[in-house]
Amino acid sequence: MSGRNASRTAPVSLRDVVRARAVVRSVILRTPLIAAPSLPGIPDGRVFLKLENLQRSGSFKLRGAYHKIATLSPAERTRGVIAASGGNHAIGVAWAAREAGTQATVVVPKRASPLKVRRARELGATVVQSGADYAEAHDTARRRSLREGLAMVEPFDDPAIIAGQGTIGLEILEDLPNVRSILAGVGGGGLLAGIGVGSRTSGRDPQLFGVQPAGSATFGASLRLGTIVERGLPTTIADGLATRRIGDLTFAILRRLRARSLVVEDGAIARAALALLDRGSIVAEPAAAAPLAALLRHPEIARRGPVVLVISGGNIDEAGLAGLRARFASPHAH
Repeated sequence: MSGRNASRTAPVSLRDVVRARAVVRSVILRTPLIAAPSLPGIPDGRVFLKLENLQRSGSFKLRGAYHKIATLSPAERTRGVIAASGGNHAIGVAWAAREAGTQATVVVPKRASPLKVRRARELGATVVQSGADYAEAHDTARRRSLREGLAMVEPFDDPAIIAGQGTIGLEILEDLPNVRSILAGVGGGGLLAGIGVGSRTSGRDPQLFGVQPAGSATFGASLRLGTIVERGLPTTIADGLATRRIGDLTFAILRRLRARSLVVEDGAIARAALALLDRGSIVAEPAAAAPLAALLRHPEIARRGPVVLVISGGNIDEAGLAGLRARFASPHAH
């Protein structure tokens, strides 16, 4: 997205999010908001989990992907769509394309999760593995989009995508009107930006916290400098948050909404994922466990009032969870 678009005062409005919900309602699940299991150092009854790991595609990405594809013209849908993804967006686009009756091509990094690659293929998408990370996969997808006339379904920096993800914010506020803080992972920022817009209902103004792994932490630096910071190849177990920079539109929205940044180490993310599994039988991939890792490091957030942690996805298998346990179960593991 261009800087011109990023400078718009309100690239996505609450009205856009409400309209998006009418579009996606028939496809998505309205995921539950539940009380979190008892957590060390956290007051009971203050923490709630928005379980997007139970979404039909295994993550929140279906919301934005389906909404974006629904906005395409019949001619665009006939030609097909293409997307770049670290994994979950690929599954969401594959699912949404199947629902919309169009063909999807998804480009993922060469080291993408085999589970996520397999699920995208099972949903009928053509999967291309290219590049060392999401940024390089995106370059490939963009070139193919231009060469083959395929509509690009961006993972985060698109108003239709952001509005689709914002339907989560509407649901949170309806289920917990007195929510004080919302924590969600930030890769490109589409999830938190959408939630931020969607949660501004009836004068409510919950504090937004964007959580990033230390190996791909650019959001906080970008907020401090007032301009987007880009770094090199991400190094983190949280593939859903492994981006080199936040998006233009998403950054503009999150700055306007005064979002704050929290950074956590991979070990803390892994232990949070295992805590969700062991204490609550909740399957969360590393990116989805990052908000809990951040809250455990900053328990004062929960003392201010009700907190919602967005458990953004659960596309991880038993082998993946066993690997996390082997590497990070010890509190002193690195």
